[in-house]
Amino acid sequence: MIKKGLSMIIISYILSWACFAISSPFFNSHSQIAQSKDCNNYERKKDIIILDPQCILDKTLPELSLQDKVDAVGKRIKKIKNIYNPNKSFITYKESTITLKGKNLYPLDSAFRNIMLNLKKNHEKAEIPIEAFAPYVIDSLAIYATDKDISMLLPCTKQNYLLAFENLDNKTIKPGEQFNFNKYLIYLYGYCAGETEGELLFYWGVCWVASQIFRTALMMPNMTIPVRRNHWERFSVYYGDKIQWDDAAVFETSKKLIIENTSDTDIIMKTFQEGNKTYLMFITEKKAVENKRVEIKKEYPNPYKVILYKSIYKKEKKQNQWSYFFSSMLPFLFKSDSYDIKLLNEQEFVSKYIGINNENR
Repeated sequence: MIKKGLSMIIISYILSWACFAISSPFFNSHSQIAQSKDCNNYERKKDIIILDPQCILDKTLPELSLQDKVDAVGKRIKKIKNIYNPNKSFITYKESTITLKGKNLYPLDSAFRNIMLNLKKNHEKAEIPIEAFAPYVIDSLAIYATDKDISMLLPCTKQNYLLAFENLDNKTIKPGEQFNFNKYLIYLYGYCAGETEGELLFYWGVCWVASQIFRTALMMPNMTIPVRRNHWERFSVYYGDKIQWDDAAVFETSKKLIIENTSDTDIIMKTFQEGNKTYLMFITEKKAVENKRVEIKKEYPNPYKVILYKSIYKKEKKQNQWSYFFSSMLPFLFKSDSYDIKLLNEQEFVSKYIGINNENR
């Protein structure tokens, strides 16, 4: 009986000492050092993300900036679907869909896990290629894309097209900022003048890029188009025989294309090319377009005139004053699935043509 009582006293003493040690500042600080990690504090060096290897081991990935997310996804693009469609008289646009290529980071294989463990043991940082983060950030992005077949463009036209197109990659439009495509074109070098007489600010071929910018801006709910002009002639080789509404013409400073970011989040342009098909993407944070959609409607007053209407809608939960008051107190009794559809903005674009041109340039 005495031995049992003594044993209980010893056990109680050990437990009390352990509790004291764990709660003491010395023990606690050392424990935190062993467990601490700051996974949102990362560094980017070219195409490498540098961070604590424990973040990789725990799958606690950093919150990448919008630019880093865009670059990560841009390196893994395999296929783009749900893109701009020029052949519909009425269509609703939400977002494009990106299929990624390559192997995913998770589940970690044993060799890679051992590398991370050794880095952690030696108090060293992990260097991870930025594209490895693509599958884990893509769902936080809203992507809108248009395509173009450039196989029929003649060499001089293709050179000017690609000059303008490729230089759009990673162009950022800030919240409330207007992007003037004409001003952008003036500062590019490497145009092919071809048979053009006299010197121009930019040359034939860039209008095909202007048309892609116009179309992509039409799809986005947080973008408006303050200034846009169409061609006088419909170039059937590039746009088809049926007159649509999908082109934008730019010439010197007389024919302009200006688009505007109406949201409070950056919009980043990204380019992608696969063979003779190019894709222009406008990318932003998904939260910036949440519950928003764009409806495009076309009217054809005559064979050479098209009127396009872009309508931007947002779905909002419907709640009257009383239900809002009581739902804040007893939310489980006042669940409402009814919504209002609010018209946020509407634009009209009129395209008038003098005829169809079958010339290949």
